[in-house]
Amino acid sequence: MAFDLRKQTVLLVVGGSRAYGTHKPTSDLDIKGILIPPLRQYRLGILHHVDQVDSVGELGVFNDLLSPELLEAVALDSKERHPKVVAPEGAVYDIRKYFDLALDANPNILELVWSEDHLVLLETPTGKTLRENRQMFLSKKVLHTYKGYAFSQMKRIRNHRSWLLNPMLQEPLREDFGLPPQNSTLSADEQGAFLWVLAEILEEKLASSRLSEAVKEELKTISIKDCAAAGIPDKAWPVIQQMTGASNEFVSAMMRERQYKNARAQWTSYQNWKKTRNPKRAELESKHGFDCKHASHVARLYCQGKEILETGHLSVTLPADQREFVLHVRDGGMSFDELEEWFETEGLVIDKAATASQLPRAPDRVAANELLIELQEQFDSGQP
Repeated sequence: MAFDLRKQTVLLVVGGSRAYGTHKPTSDLDIKGILIPPLRQYRLGILHHVDQVDSVGELGVFNDLLSPELLEAVALDSKERHPKVVAPEGAVYDIRKYFDLALDANPNILELVWSEDHLVLLETPTGKTLRENRQMFLSKKVLHTYKGYAFSQMKRIRNHRSWLLNPMLQEPLREDFGLPPQNSTLSADEQGAFLWVLAEILEEKLASSRLSEAVKEELKTISIKDCAAAGIPDKAWPVIQQMTGASNEFVSAMMRERQYKNARAQWTSYQNWKKTRNPKRAELESKHGFDCKHASHVARLYCQGKEILETGHLSVTLPADQREFVLHVRDGGMSFDELEEWFETEGLVIDKAATASQLPRAPDRVAANELLIELQEQFDSGQP
């Protein structure tokens, strides 16, 4: 990086558990920020480009902004992770990338401009203007992003729990799925072409369905190709065969190849999980039967997503009742079955909140684009 990160940063805040108010004395420090790269080298030309700066060595330029308590947390964490460098973890985003992610209602990104004053470490006039216009980033898209992030956490919790209860003892083999041991019955090109055709058919079905335009627009944000590639339920194959007109032999081979591929992916994930598993996290999972820390992230995401939809406001530092609930979940106050029940029930509550919400269906990208241009012009004119 050939520029002064500190000079180009317009906003920097405390992130993570210390921002939410759910941290412990030993919790690490996560920082988040927004920068405007130098105009000539990084925004006009093609030789240099920066989406974000997240190298620990580079983030050390912000150490002098930290309180003694935060600096102590950084030193403790650095001693464990990267003893040669004392610097916080985190990322500082190019303002253009930030706008893209914020307009898509990315939870980790939205909270940056919604951080309360006591979390702000650095704020230039440009950063202040951005925070004053933060309302433009909120829309009903938060229903899908906050629920989506929460669902991802739940999926991880369920996977890890299944591995705890039923460890994978044997590497999956092709023969286990009725496949020849060496070569695939279908080439990678044949499988890819079939999935591509399937995705095109599904998209065409979506376009001609009787769903509302709003629902169609939201569904388009989900990559059908990615869904098809990730895994197709066994019960869906008869319908797929009917839709595509594929032969019994082809569908049977395709289904078994996909089952084997998914089993291999699970095996790889399981092995990586065992190798990289945090000892403290492992102890927590063994004690409660699931990862309570991940569960607390689910609880926080649902609380914050619901608040945005109901009030048009995001409290990064959780209100007392929400904070107590999230800590209750993190400390094992819920059983796994109770968590599952709460997750399903609260999901319906959030759906209703989205239906009644006064937020726009989508953000005003034209207005956001104008603000983005104005902020960069303001910064370039010498008013940081």
